[in-house]
Amino acid sequence: MICTLNLRCSDCKKLFTAKKHLYYRNNFATQNFADIQLICDSCYNNWESFWEITSASFREENCYYYVDILLANGEEYVNLDCTPLDDIIVTNIDMPLAAKKHLFALYQLWLDEKRKDLLKECIFNEEFMKTTFTCTTYGGIEFKDIAFRFNRKGELEVEREVDTKILEQVAEAWQLYEITGNNHFKSK
Repeated sequence: MICTLNLRCSDCKKLFTAKKHLYYRNNFATQNFADIQLICDSCYNNWESFWEITSASFREENCYYYVDILLANGEEYVNLDCTPLDDIIVTNIDMPLAAKKHLFALYQLWLDEKRKDLLKECIFNEEFMKTTFTCTTYGGIEFKDIAFRFNRKGELEVEREVDTKILEQVAEAWQLYEITGNNHFKSK
């Protein structure tokens, strides 16, 4: 027997006809077909336009990420748990895929700014009477063939001026090189 199913939007409660897609609210507690919450195209488009993100502020606390989001309509969401996953940001609030992707792009900008002074790659080269390093930071700062040595106090001395923060990271990379024998340090 073939039956007819009237589609009723769970948001606006109006009957509708599915066009290109049939939208529904994902609910893992739903156990039968009648409990599925269908969404009409109009309500879906309203929901998608509601989530127009104008700015996002990320922070990291105790290895967890949090975000504050400001929407174009003035709505503000504060202290949302968030997790970067592939090319989206997953939060504890339901939002459209386009908003998740936009949030990920904003996250990438924040992460790049946060890591700009961190060592991305460092290669050591040992020749007769001369040891050099070539390194790059996430911010794109590059130092090529910088001769260095450790003085009697264990301090790193270099032939040219290099930022102290970067030198500390080079010293750590050198210690790893001495332990592992791998002259190519690459951050993840």
